[in-house]
Amino acid sequence: YLLLKLALSIAFALAAEIIYVIVLMISLIPFAIVYVPLYFLLHNHGTGAMVLFIAAAVLGGLVLLAWIFILSALTFGYVYAFLQSYALYFMGGRYQLLGDLLEPPQLPPTEPTTVTA
Repeated sequence: YLLLKLALSIAFALAAEIIYVIVLMISLIPFAIVYVPLYFLLHNHGTGAMVLFIAAAVLGGLVLLAWIFILSALTFGYVYAFLQSYALYFMGGRYQLLGDLLEPPQLPPTEPTTVTA
């Protein structure tokens, strides 16, 4: 159990990290499209323009930070949920009461009763 859980943890963490980095790199493209031209437009226009650019960059950084937290929760939440369910189902096969809670046993079909008056 422990070795398989360790192997699954490593495999799913690597897969989630690869997906996380790819999606993060793709989501950085709009920020680059907005802020690189904005920098080259405003960097020679004085202090006021640079203050405006820095304020816009801070706002964009906060949006990016929020997106990173959301993306982390979406990506790694699945890994943690799978590993927890793996542990429950592994132990559910060994402990009857837990197994019955996870997958209730099927009741045998009953004959329909008819009421006669």
